[in-house]
Amino acid sequence: IKKNVFQWLIYCYIFSLLFCALYFFRKGNWKQHPLSYYTPGNHYSSYIVDDIFFIVLDSNIDQNTEQLKWFEIQLQSNERKDSKFTVVIVHIAPFIEYWDPYTWEGNNEKSWGVYIRYNYVPLFDKYNVDLVMSGHSHVYQRGHNAPKIFRRKTFDRKNNLNKQSTTYIISGGGGGELEVPNINHVENYKFYEITTFQHHYIHLKVKQCKSKSDMFIFEQKMNLCRLEVVALNPFSETIVDHFILYPQGEHPTKEKNR
Repeated sequence: IKKNVFQWLIYCYIFSLLFCALYFFRKGNWKQHPLSYYTPGNHYSSYIVDDIFFIVLDSNIDQNTEQLKWFEIQLQSNERKDSKFTVVIVHIAPFIEYWDPYTWEGNNEKSWGVYIRYNYVPLFDKYNVDLVMSGHSHVYQRGHNAPKIFRRKTFDRKNNLNKQSTTYIISGGGGGELEVPNINHVENYKFYEITTFQHHYIHLKVKQCKSKSDMFIFEQKMNLCRLEVVALNPFSETIVDHFILYPQGEHPTKEKNR
């Protein structure tokens, strides 16, 4: 009981933050999801917010060619091309490393991310998606240069490192019981740079990207357009992680940083 009360306190604190920000619902991995009752129909959509093109996917849809076709159309759209950043939100991550080992093997829950991994990761690569944000696993992880998917097989990128490859975040520390490092480590994809087991929430902030004036162009050269991502602990407000993404092709060189 104490554990459940603690989880609700965390949830209520984070929910209070939603009144100060725009938020999207994404469908989880439950068979009878509450979202199905209140928002019937497709649970995938796209939005533009502050120079970010958001695409929300439904990871419960296996073998659904309609969502896959729709997704590629969104990536090819003028709205997406005119945006500085593309962020995909999908509940089940394509590269899960922490979960209940019994259900992972016994209930074949290790297969949950397979469809997303084999069908969507190649499109993330092809269209240079900047950031993929997931939940599901109750942990915080962040990495880039994820394994390459080719003909439904997974390959390391040891000799094909790309500084501007898609960044993957697993943000599952919103209030539920956290994964246990030694017990729940069910897979190792060898690309996550940060893994931490604490509750958190994430801020996304676009800077120096909006105006098209001559003054702005000068300022943009001095302070590059960027997406700053900060993960914070809701209790201590300490930083769990902080990183910066730049638009494709605009990553600062050493000369620009001087």
